[in-house]
Amino acid sequence: MNPVPVAAGCRSIRSMTSSANDTHLPPPAEWKAGVPVAAILVIALCAGLAVLGAFRGLPEFAAADPDGTLLFIGATTPVYLAVAFTVFAQRFAPRRAASVTTGTIDELDEPVTVLPQSRAGWASALALAVALLLVGAFLASGPILALVFGQSGATDGLVQGALGLALLAGSLVFLGEVLRKRIRPGYVALSPYGVHCRMWNYVGLAAWDLFVPSAAEQHGPMIVLAVPDGDSSAVWRTSPWWRPAELRLQPHVVLRALNLAVDPVLLYHAIRFYEESPELRAELGTRAAAERLVSQDLARR
Repeated sequence: MNPVPVAAGCRSIRSMTSSANDTHLPPPAEWKAGVPVAAILVIALCAGLAVLGAFRGLPEFAAADPDGTLLFIGATTPVYLAVAFTVFAQRFAPRRAASVTTGTIDELDEPVTVLPQSRAGWASALALAVALLLVGAFLASGPILALVFGQSGATDGLVQGALGLALLAGSLVFLGEVLRKRIRPGYVALSPYGVHCRMWNYVGLAAWDLFVPSAAEQHGPMIVLAVPDGDSSAVWRTSPWWRPAELRLQPHVVLRALNLAVDPVLLYHAIRFYEESPELRAELGTRAAAERLVSQDLARR
C-alpha cells in the first residue's frame, strides 16, 4: 500500500505534538500548528519549581525554624513533576501508527480496529493523582494535629487544612474509581457499525451513517462526530463523580485526541476515510484495516 503524500502547502501536525510522530498526512486547517509555546513554558516553570523544591524546599523539613514558603514549595514538588510529565506526555511523547491493533472492547464481542490511549498519558494521570494525594496529606496533617492536641493558634491553619482535605478527598475518589475500573485507559475503536470511544471517564458510540466528522481546537485537537438533529448517538459517563464537559455537546460525540498513542491526524483521516467509503467498512476489525492505518493508505476514493 502506498502512503498518502502530503499536499503542497499543508502544515504538518508534527510541530504541534511531537517531532517523533511518524504520520505524514496533512492536518485539518482547524488545528493549530507551530511550536506549543505554552506547553514548553509550563514544563519549564514546573521543572524550575521542582528543582527549587528539591534543593531548597525539602531541606526545610529538617530545619529548626523552617521557611514556610520554601517548605510549601518542597512539599508540592511531586505536583510540579507530575504536571510537567502530563504536559510532556500530551504534547511531546512519540506517537506511532504501529500502535493500531485489532481486538475487542466491552461494548462489542466482535473484533474492532483499536487506537489505544498512550501509556505515558495514563501514567501521567495516575502520577498527578498520587502527587495531589501526598500534598493533600501534608497540608491537612498540620492543622488537624494542632486541633487534636489543642495547640494555640490551631484555627489559623483552617484554610490550609480545608484545602488539604479537599485534595485528599478528590485524589482518593479518583484513585478509587480507577480501582473500580470506572476510570481507566481510553481508546477509539472503529467497527463496521460505527465509532466507539472511551475517553477515560465517558463512553461514546456513533453509527457511521448518522454523523459527519469535523475537526475543532479547544485545549488541544478534537474530533467532533456531529449528529444531525433528529438522530441520536450514545454517550454516557462512567463515573458519577465527574461530568465531562464533552457531554454538554450531546448528541454529538467528542474525541479528545491528545491522550491517544497515535497521531490525532491519523485518527481524523481514518474516520473521514471510512465515513466516506462505506464499501470498505467491512474490513474494520480485521488485519487489513490495521495494515491500512499503519501504512496510512487513507486516500479517499
